[in-house]
Amino acid sequence: MKNIQCSNCSQEISRKAPTCPKCGHPNKVAHHVSSWQVLFTLGMCFVVIWWLATSDSPPVSGGANSANTPDPKSVALSNIELKNLRWSKEGFGNVMQLSVTLINKGQRDVKDIELKCEHFSNSGTRIDSNKRIIYEIIPAGKSKTIKEFGMGFIHNQATKTGCHISDLVLM
Repeated sequence: MKNIQCSNCSQEISRKAPTCPKCGHPNKVAHHVSSWQVLFTLGMCFVVIWWLATSDSPPVSGGANSANTPDPKSVALSNIELKNLRWSKEGFGNVMQLSVTLINKGQRDVKDIELKCEHFSNSGTRIDSNKRIIYEIIPAGKSKTIKEFGMGFIHNQATKTGCHISDLVLM
């Protein structure tokens, strides 16, 4: 590579030197980027962006929250089933008593099942709800019957109820 002359003091300097070693004047040739270098860089950026946009492979991500990996708690919730649900009003008609069989069809033991019941009047209007935790362990593949479980106060005009499991703890 040929040397060049400093535009300020005419000293011979390397093309790559950022400044003249004699006078300190900036070397404009060393900082110059040719237009073909700019076009090549832009072209490569375009190719990479196009390749990423048209790639059929899913994005790579790690950890338990991957889009293709279901949440273990959601899986457990979908595998718990309520059977033989019966309820009544006790305590002068203002306390809900519930009997239910919980069936764990999942692969993991669960405990502390949160049960939510919504109550409706004769007209079908939702008028009340209760949420309580049943502090029991339901082993995987087993069932447990809960009898006369106190769900708390209930509206005196409630005539129908719908219950579901809203939360649980995995073991």
